[in-house]
Amino acid sequence: MRIVNILNGEIEFIKHDDDLVKLVENHMGYDMSCAIKDLVERADEVKYKTESNLLSYELSLEESREGYLELCDMLERMVNTLEKKKINKTTLQEIIDRMENIINRHI
Repeated sequence: MRIVNILNGEIEFIKHDDDLVKLVENHMGYDMSCAIKDLVERADEVKYKTESNLLSYELSLEESREGYLELCDMLERMVNTLEKKKINKTTLQEIIDRMENIINRHI
């Protein structure tokens, strides 16, 4: 909500975008109110697109985070395998292959 002082001394309360459009129409005419309405609609479109892009980006970050955590777990498994007296190359190759799949999925 916004309180607006009009040049003639009146005070107007604007609760919604439509209130602003009506106020402009009453004090500046229909053509100007149409211009303001167009600007409000464009601003809404930009806001919606920005929020949509932000949500998409956040989901992408979360997916990447999960992939990185999975890679960390696999690296820990590799370290544990390498610390053993007998190294199983097949196990290491399986871990490397899984890591490669995760990396390719996130590129």
